[in-house]
Formats: sequence, structure tokens, C-alpha cells
Amino acid sequence: MPKKIGKYNIVAKVEDNYQLSAKDEINIKVYKPISDIVVNFNNGLPSYLISKQSPPLVLNSSYIGGNNSKVTWSITQANNKIEKIGKNVEFNFDEINKFMRTSALININISDKSLVNGEEKVIIHKEFIINFTNNATLEIINPQSSSMYRLNQEIPIEVAFSGYKKPELTLFINDVQHFSKWIQSEDSQKAITNIPFDKFENIGVYEIKVVAKENNIINDYIVSLNIYPAREGIFIDNVLKTFDINNDSTILNATIENLKGVDKIQWKSDLSNTPIAVGKSLDLSKASLKAGKRSITVQAFSKEKLLSSKSILIDVIDKVHLSIETTEETLIIQNGADVELKANAKDIDGSIIDRENIIWKSHDIGYLANGNILSFKKISNLSNKKHIISVEAIGKDGSKETDFINVEIREKTDDTGQKNSATNLKEKDEKDQEDKKSEELDYFDLGKPINNKLKEKYQDPFGSNASNKRPDPKVSKAMKTFLNNHNQT
Repeated sequence: MPKKIGKYNIVAKVEDNYQLSAKDEINIKVYKPISDIVVNFNNGLPSYLISKQSPPLVLNSSYIGGNNSKVTWSITQANNKIEKIGKNVEFNFDEINKFMRTSALININISDKSLVNGEEKVIIHKEFIINFTNNATLEIINPQSSSMYRLNQEIPIEVAFSGYKKPELTLFINDVQHFSKWIQSEDSQKAITNIPFDKFENIGVYEIKVVAKENNIINDYIVSLNIYPAREGIFIDNVLKTFDINNDSTILNATIENLKGVDKIQWKSDLSNTPIAVGKSLDLSKASLKAGKRSITVQAFSKEKLLSSKSILIDVIDKVHLSIETTEETLIIQNGADVELKANAKDIDGSIIDRENIIWKSHDIGYLANGNILSFKKISNLSNKKHIISVEAIGKDGSKETDFINVEIREKTDDTGQKNSATNLKEKDEKDQEDKKSEELDYFDLGKPINNKLKEKYQDPFGSNASNKRPDPKVSKAMKTFLNNHNQT
């Protein structure tokens, strides 16, 4: 199958022994499924000021892949709903002004059309809350109350506001004002600053408050922060839950804190006793990982002495793997023989695929059985001819993999009394071919040197009852010619 994205024309042609032929062709399109989806609304701001002076409300999306994808945006509040189609859309004042000045729901649906039946299917659905307002607003968007920070760590503060142009911003820590230098964004809707690490001397809970003031319009916003003890050792901070072997390219980074004398960092996985990488970074795409729950460990050494280590678990995803256990290109069996085919089917997460998702078929009659074992003894409707047997495995994500084998079914016989099997039939075929060649041999090899590779035992040229009858004239003539050719009398 083609591996590159694009349109292809596939032609199949068949020709028999009499040079009669036929062909057929089909056009196919190869594309990647939709992935790497990024959604952004209102430039990352939680509130939107409904005003004629405000810029339009912008909703953006980006992704790769897809066949004939469509993005549908909607804003819903009680009985009010507006909708637009497109990757990137804008809603102006006249469209939004009918909404109440309170929270509303933003929905995005990304759908795609199947090449099989043309059915449109929603690939992703997301919802976001936005706050509509008539008044100036202020909100701390980073850090969140759930954020974790430690002693000796600088803390970034980011605020978003609407209804202000260049407000005066003031920072308080536990109601004590601290001088801070704010950097405002180009669109004048965000500002950032940093709190130096020495502002937090002890572990505990701190109250962070920011006040915005402009033209006597004042707003404030408060968050609580938990400050934890400083870390000591080696750590992996950019931990991820899943890694797709075929689509992702992720680099893990090691962080060393309050650990002295480190001269070597190495990485290991549960699949290898030897290091899979050395240094502060690990490229997972080069770590030779297999599907399943994988353990990744980073170690810090000083003069070959282990100082610290950290392990994480990652769910590694691969494509569906399927193969039929056989060494034969064509399997020859007698009808109803006690012969089985076995399929090895692994899901995207490395687990065994469920029985109902493994399907055996014949090109002639269709469905045969479910499961990883196909027993020909249990199949009564296979005719005595050649079949293309296929097995299909369906993964948890709906992806499929297929394998094939040629099987020739022959009429059931009981000449030998032996157990019917593909092996016996193959041996019988080989013996029949050998006997046929022996019958065709001319033991006199007229006009040619004697074949010294002939069997030691061969037919008496004068027949088994030569003493009772005269030799066959044809045989006598052959013997005379043979002796003359070798100068014997």
C-alpha cells in the first residue's frame, strides 16, 4: 500500500495459461487522520468586553490531516445561539450584543468525511466558558491556585484584563505591597511580571493579589499559592501520559536540583538492561520502545556512584500488529482436516485483541469465524478449491490490520488411513512427483553415455516372466542399439 499522502491509481491484471487476460483498476486517496489539534479563543483571555470599541471575538483552530474536514463553532447562552463554520472565525459586536453580560458556552466540533461511505463523523468536540461583560475586568490567569511552587523558585505572574488601555498594576503578597515591573502585551490585554524567589522565605500558603486602576476604574483579583520545600535530586518535569510511536516526537528533559558532583546522566527503560541514552535529554522516538505501559528511569552519577534516580510510567501506543503463524505460502489441506491457523494480534497498547475483534474470512464465502484460532475441522462449507483466507484485527481506536494466506482445499480421502493433515498431503504430492519422474526415465538412454545415477533396482528389460516368453521385439531392438552404441557385441 502507498505510504505517502496523495491520490493513487491501482491496477490489477490477471492472465491465464492461454494468454487470456482481464484487468480492473481503482482510484484511492491516502490521508492522515486529524491530529495535533490546537484551539484558541479570545486570544487566551477569559473575559470579553461587549462594546463597539472592542475588537471582534476571535476563535482559532489548527490541526493536521483529514480528508474533507469541517470546523463548526457555536456560542450558546440559555436560548441564544450563534454558529459559524471555518477553522478561524470572528464574531462582531452586532452578533454578540444580544447575549447577557454573564458566562456563555463556546463549542467547537471538528468533523471529517469517511472515504468508505461519505459519512461525516465528529472527530473532536470541545467546550469552553467565556465571560461576557460591560465593565472593565481583571483576572490572574497564571499561576492557578492548583499550581505547585517551591522555595528558591521564581514565580511568574500573568494577568488578563478588558476595558483598560494601560492600567496601573500593583502586586501584593499577604497584603504587603511589593514593587514589580510589568510588561504589557501588544494588544494591551495582558501583562506579566516575576516574583523573585527571595520573597518566599518559608514553606506555606501565600495570598497573591493584583490591583488594576485606570480612570478611577479599579479591579482586583486574588489567588492562593502553596510553597513547598526545595527539591533535591534528579527529576523529569515534562512528564507525559501517552506516547505514540508512529506520530509523536517527544524529548524528556532531566532537571538537577541541589545535587553536587554530578558527572554523568543516563536513561534506562524496562525493556533494556543497558542505557538507552546518555545526557540531560531523551528522545523517545529513538528509545526503541514497544507498546504497553513502559517505565523510563533517569539516573545521576558521580564517579560511577549513583546519587539519585527518578522513574516515570508512560503508556506507549503503536499501530495494530497482526500476523498468521505459518511458514507456508500456500497451505494444502483435506476438507474437514484437523488443521488450525493461528493469528497473533496485538492492540495499539500492546494488549491481546479481544476475540470478537479478530475476524476470519474467505474471499469466496465471506465470514468464517472469530478469534485468534481458525479450525478447518469446524468449517463445513468450504468448497474443494483454492481460497484466499484473510484475518482482520480491529484495535481499540478502530484502526485495522489484515493478513492473508492461500489455502487449497482438497477432497477428503482415506486411502492411507493416516490422519488428514496439510503435512501428509504435501509429502504425498512430493512422492507422486518423484514416481512420475521415475516412470519417465529411459534406462537405456539411447545414444548417450550411461547414467550412473540410476537406481540400483530397475525393471527387468525382458519382463518378469522372461523365461516363459520370447523377449518383446521392441526390447530386443533397443538392446541391440544400446550394445552397438557402446561397441559391444
